[in-house]
Amino acid sequence: MNEIRVIHPDAFLDAIKHVENGEFGELSATNYEVHAFDTIPTPGYDAPSNFPECCDYHKKAYSMATQYLAKFPECCIKHSKLTTAHWFKKTQYEKVPIRILKALHHTEHNTTQKINHSDWYEDITEYIDYCIASFGSLPLGYGNPVGIDIYYNYTRFYIEQNKSIPDEKKQKLLTYLDGLTTIEQPAEQTDLNTLNDLYKKWLNAFPFDISFFQNSKESFEKSLPPLLSNKPAYNRYLKISKGKLITCKQLVEFLFELTKQMLLTVDSVKIAKEAPISDINKKTIELLNESLRLQNNLLFGKYSKGEMKYLQVLKKWLEYQKNYFRDITPYLKKVTETTPKGKNDIDTTINELKKKENLFWKGVPMSRVIDHFIVFTERNSKNGKPFLTKEQFIQFIQRGFLSCNEIPKQTLNLSNGEKGFVIKRFYEFFDLSVSQFGELNKKFKYINLIDNCFDNWNKKGIEAFFKPSKTKQSW
Repeated sequence: MNEIRVIHPDAFLDAIKHVENGEFGELSATNYEVHAFDTIPTPGYDAPSNFPECCDYHKKAYSMATQYLAKFPECCIKHSKLTTAHWFKKTQYEKVPIRILKALHHTEHNTTQKINHSDWYEDITEYIDYCIASFGSLPLGYGNPVGIDIYYNYTRFYIEQNKSIPDEKKQKLLTYLDGLTTIEQPAEQTDLNTLNDLYKKWLNAFPFDISFFQNSKESFEKSLPPLLSNKPAYNRYLKISKGKLITCKQLVEFLFELTKQMLLTVDSVKIAKEAPISDINKKTIELLNESLRLQNNLLFGKYSKGEMKYLQVLKKWLEYQKNYFRDITPYLKKVTETTPKGKNDIDTTINELKKKENLFWKGVPMSRVIDHFIVFTERNSKNGKPFLTKEQFIQFIQRGFLSCNEIPKQTLNLSNGEKGFVIKRFYEFFDLSVSQFGELNKKFKYINLIDNCFDNWNKKGIEAFFKPSKTKQSW
């Protein structure tokens, strides 16, 4: 397999220093050459007698390879630069002609043997890649690997003229070979330290100090940025996996999408419903602090146009979140002040509510309202818990029947198949109001009551179940 020779030791030492400093240590393609190696044929191969003087086709290829070596390195402008390179020795390339012919003939054999296999395309192209790698590479700027053009042209000619290869498969292989012309010479790749710096800038900008994200902070800090733009492909002949290094632009786009995904995991409405008011105040302070920190980053930091995309998303998200928590806090305080803490206080509050005036429909006494719906706290869902806790029940009554719209909607505890059963209780209340208390026969008002008090369904979903016949189960 390939051996690498460093031609500029200072560059290698510099890479080592980067590693010692906890950074990526890279060796540019300008600073090393990769030695060639002899290919190994796949099973079933028999070299022709007197190879490569075995037939006119191989004789011609060998003659061309020999003539090429005679001219090398004066064969082209880039290779001619080798004559002044202190590390170059032409004697290292004496085996180039026979190496070209062996790689060519081994490719011919493998193609013939594998063309009818189920994985013919992967196998043949992997072996071609293996043969291309066998030519090694010169430092960047000194031309293509020595002899690779002859291998490429004769391999293409062989596939093109081979009548035993079906036309569809032939065209697919030729297309693959044509694509290889764009990667004959190793190219300078994105600096890994630049990618790492971009990732660290994102880590610094993202509001990990907010309690929403604190649990994931350490994981991201210990992780490396994604370094490959595609899934690595394994080559059975080279016995390595190869992937394409991600570009700076691709990494920034990845971080932009990651930012959006992480922000979408935060359900502020749910937090406002469930968290104590003291926690809401803490979160507001956290958001204010992070908003200021981000503003300072934007003011004094240097960011690319692509990076500004995720920074602007963070800026707007922080602004929306802090405004929401600041706006809702006064209402939450009001709810907290009116919500009882102990069991006796809860029961007392429910009894007090019976004395209030029903602002939803004055014709029905509040005592009848509470007696009708208190069953939500007394009967359990299939999951073993009541449909509403008494605290939730009180807030439902306050919002639905006392016009306390600052109180948030509640979430009914439901299991699968219980939607119609719960809505039936509201339909029965509608029927009670019409039949016994002179209410107008207008279902939409009672459908709106459910939609206004609970967040389990949308209005259309409620309408579909607001019928007496949707469930036979009885309250």
